[in-house]
Amino acid sequence: MKKIYLTVMMCLVCLCCLSFVYANDVAGLQASFNSVAQRIYPTVVSITTVHIERVAGEMYYVPFEDTLFDDFLGELFGYSHPTDKAYRTPALEKRHVGIGSGIIVHKDGFILTNYHLVENAEKNRVTVMLTDGKEREGIIVGVDTKYDLAVIKIDERDLPYAELANSDDIKVGDWAIAIGNPYGFVFEDAQPTMTVGVVSALNRTLPVLMRYGRSYSNLIQTDASINLGNSGGPLVNIEGKVIGINVAIVSTTGGNQGIGFAIPSNHCRDVLAQFVEGKKIAYGWLGVEAQNINDDLAKYFGVHIDHGVVVMNTLKNSPAFKAGLKEGDILVSFDGKKIINIESLLIFLETAKPGTQAQIGYIRGKRNASVYVVIEPRTQVPVDVTDVEAYYWRGAKPEVISPLLIEEYNLRNRSGLVITNILPASSAAEAGLVEGDVVLKMNDKKIDSLDDFFSFKDFNEDVLIKTNRGYFVLKRES
Repeated sequence: MKKIYLTVMMCLVCLCCLSFVYANDVAGLQASFNSVAQRIYPTVVSITTVHIERVAGEMYYVPFEDTLFDDFLGELFGYSHPTDKAYRTPALEKRHVGIGSGIIVHKDGFILTNYHLVENAEKNRVTVMLTDGKEREGIIVGVDTKYDLAVIKIDERDLPYAELANSDDIKVGDWAIAIGNPYGFVFEDAQPTMTVGVVSALNRTLPVLMRYGRSYSNLIQTDASINLGNSGGPLVNIEGKVIGINVAIVSTTGGNQGIGFAIPSNHCRDVLAQFVEGKKIAYGWLGVEAQNINDDLAKYFGVHIDHGVVVMNTLKNSPAFKAGLKEGDILVSFDGKKIINIESLLIFLETAKPGTQAQIGYIRGKRNASVYVVIEPRTQVPVDVTDVEAYYWRGAKPEVISPLLIEEYNLRNRSGLVITNILPASSAAEAGLVEGDVVLKMNDKKIDSLDDFFSFKDFNEDVLIKTNRGYFVLKRES
């Protein structure tokens, strides 16, 4: 009887101890979440952008070449068709407002957010609302179009800022806390919101067509709720340090379904450092066209491997070409790390600093070999796409006015050049030029051809541009 009594007493004591420990653990966890909110909330901002979309007016054709209609419509609207037999009503402008989040990562007002939130911002400016409800004008000082990151600068000093964690230390199952302003609730309350989950997976890839026409790789996956308006906000760990920038969700409804993604903080840190120093983003470039190895290719080449990429072509004068890599080589390692597939090779190149050497392990003719390659910088425009330097000047891309462009932009000017694209964070964007502007003069020089326009390419001073909307000053680029 005594044994039974002692056993029951011991069980009760153990249960009380476990309850006490559990209560302490729960209290500790609760305190950790409270601490995260107190630490991170003052560093989270709401970002609002305005994009003006120009919509061409309606086209009206002259009925039966009636001179009455011809004179009336011609005087009212002006000819807008190359055959001079039709007229278009004035273009309309639609105002689109975008809402997202950002995180202050430097005391002097540098903010990280997503590029897709600001890429169409009017005059390269955005509105930033701090958690105290005050609004500040933000200027886009740099963008990383590939990784969908942007850095915004506001004119403030000694701001509270978030600390970036080492995203290489993240493990599946770690706490993940998403913070931001979903669905624009910031208009009612400047305070952000937080949702809690775990890191569900690492090194995730999203297809190019899934979101915003760009591909995503090396992402952190989380089940913490990420909704519209959370983009650009931080994903933080239980210590309140930023492990990623929220960028995308996968959903069949448009709302959160527990599959969200964030850009790792280590890449964000590299991007921020370059922009704070006034540098441009430069990724490593190897210069090969390749495809993933598969069982059939491995059998054909007589190798027993389940990883690597097969070189289909080396671009002339590229780092790979200079190092002697050839068609048919199977690249299997990068500085001692396995090249699993093309995606992993791209990740290695994106983290390699241009100008440094990398050891590439490869198989040629069933024999293992290696070679040192000097990594060169790659522009953000892929090699098989229009060369930015050749077609842009200070961020503006001009084209000769054609019937199609006259119709697309509802142009009345037949002379000059029409601007068909403006690069973000460029002199042209800063000056206020927009698509559809017609360049008439540059520093009193009449512009009739592309040669006239690009004759200023080596001009190292500010340039006064006269357009159909007035004068703009394109500042020299440092």
